[in-house]
Amino acid sequence: MYIARARRHRNYPSGRRFGGKQYYWIFYYFSLVLGLAWLCSGSFDGETVRVLDAGASLNQRPGVRWQRPSYSEVVNLLAPSQSSRASQGNLSSMAVSLTSEATTAQTGKAMYRFIGVGSWPAHPTKVDDRASKSMSSEPDATFAAGSQNTFSNAAVLVVAYNRPKYLSQTLDSLARVSELSEITIYVSQDGFDRGVANIARSAESRGLGRPNTKGYEHWQRDRIPQLGPQQPGHAWLAQHYKWAIDKVFLERHHTHVIIVEDDMLFSSDFLTLFKQTAVLLEEDQSLWCVSTWNDNGLESHARNPKRLSRTSYFPGLGWMMRKELWMELRDRWPKEHWDHWMRLNVTSRGRECVVPEVNRNYNIGEQGTNMRIDIYSQYIKRMSFNQVEIKDFGDLSYLTQSSYHSWLQTLISDAIVWPWLERGKVTISAFHEWAIIELRSNGNRRPALALYRAENFELLAKALDLWPYPRGHSKHAYVMEVQEFTLVVADERNCPFLPSQMRLKPSSRLTHVKSKQGQDCNAACRDNGLSCSEQDFWFLNSCEVLAQHFPCEAGCALVIGDDIPNYVVEESMNTFRKCLVTERQSTCAASHKATIRLCACTNG
Repeated sequence: MYIARARRHRNYPSGRRFGGKQYYWIFYYFSLVLGLAWLCSGSFDGETVRVLDAGASLNQRPGVRWQRPSYSEVVNLLAPSQSSRASQGNLSSMAVSLTSEATTAQTGKAMYRFIGVGSWPAHPTKVDDRASKSMSSEPDATFAAGSQNTFSNAAVLVVAYNRPKYLSQTLDSLARVSELSEITIYVSQDGFDRGVANIARSAESRGLGRPNTKGYEHWQRDRIPQLGPQQPGHAWLAQHYKWAIDKVFLERHHTHVIIVEDDMLFSSDFLTLFKQTAVLLEEDQSLWCVSTWNDNGLESHARNPKRLSRTSYFPGLGWMMRKELWMELRDRWPKEHWDHWMRLNVTSRGRECVVPEVNRNYNIGEQGTNMRIDIYSQYIKRMSFNQVEIKDFGDLSYLTQSSYHSWLQTLISDAIVWPWLERGKVTISAFHEWAIIELRSNGNRRPALALYRAENFELLAKALDLWPYPRGHSKHAYVMEVQEFTLVVADERNCPFLPSQMRLKPSSRLTHVKSKQGQDCNAACRDNGLSCSEQDFWFLNSCEVLAQHFPCEAGCALVIGDDIPNYVVEESMNTFRKCLVTERQSTCAASHKATIRLCACTNG
């Protein structure tokens, strides 16, 4: 495999290559007529077709057949395509209108869709304020699916504890995935449970040893608690992760690790996805992981097994990182709640992960360290699980930061706001009724935009069948299909792609006030002649803001509590000297005897 460079669009402004400008234009229009005639005929044996339409240029491969898709398919498969970006010099004289509708081209390996004139563009068609940083006059390099050298020394790490039946299913499933021969497998067992050890020792006979893989090892770790003998399950897990990942990178010297747990099943293309996206982690410094798990990948709306996206919310549950990232993280790795720590801005530093629309691993653990049976039944059990093996994910350059964020901004700029909260009835059918009227004006089907705040997201999520608090978004914007329409769900406080007039800003006279220990924010604000403003807590709810007011000697942590954001001053707490942030709405009336709150106060 290799990283392919984008085909440069040939530009012959003088026409002299064909013996003069006049002959060039005759040749050009004659070729164009023949090309359009071929498109209508539905047969072609050539190598490349370029279709330019509404400011988009796409390279097409041999063996193409044409059909009419639904508009939502067009939006979601064309829009992220990096190959739709062409030089402005080419576009000025070569825009071709095929139809006022949309057309699709499909090959055995890839599918492309082209939007007709009059439809909203997949990318900005001119260099404007929105796209000036990401649009250039020349096509960017494309990322072909995979690079052999990039992924030549990767390992799969299976983290296990005391569930032999689950581990047995996990190892059997792993033995059936494609491209296993390029991987070394490790099962790291926390402790010495005999049932787990027996299953782990049988892995080679299950097909996980040579020559099916590069090698297999079973490790066992002494369970020595670092936070005391009564430490919670998530602490054991975080400490086991640190020990096992250190062995993968520092002792076995692998370049990549794919981390899974002992209650997962895998799609046949599980490793293919990692192999073909590894190049993105190497080339794009704004990405720090690839995961085969999509938090919003419920089977009700996850349909396209080839489509990938970016997420700012760390997904976990079957994920890959490079050794370079581990060397950055290992000295600060927490002794508990490792996944919460990965979701902090001070850890991620704005970096994102690549995830599929349709999940490549399925969680069978109804109960576990971080799993309750009610959450499993309501969400995890209903997650999608890919059954169609994808051998080639195609050009992945649409996932680079500039391309993907440019696309999101363009979608939002052209969207019509769905006033879901004002209409009272928040259901899929209510959205569809509204969309038919509002989004089909003048024959176009524009995207819809649903604005939310963290405190009302659960109501919207229930209607759209999403996780009950924001996950899976890229910079607080998430794109999904709702029947034949495209809907962008965006946080009106935090999404940077929203125009200024749509953003919810802090109260004009917001003041940050530190409470006394154990004091609620109503009292703290009142002591300063101010009133507490609950909606402004979200502007204080970050590790960076807390660090401006507290020493945070033990770092920052993500927890759940009504009295957060705060700083823990009680020595008996396992979060002593930590600053705490949350994913839930804080209240003015809450307090905790062990903390000092940071209060949002106004004079309004």
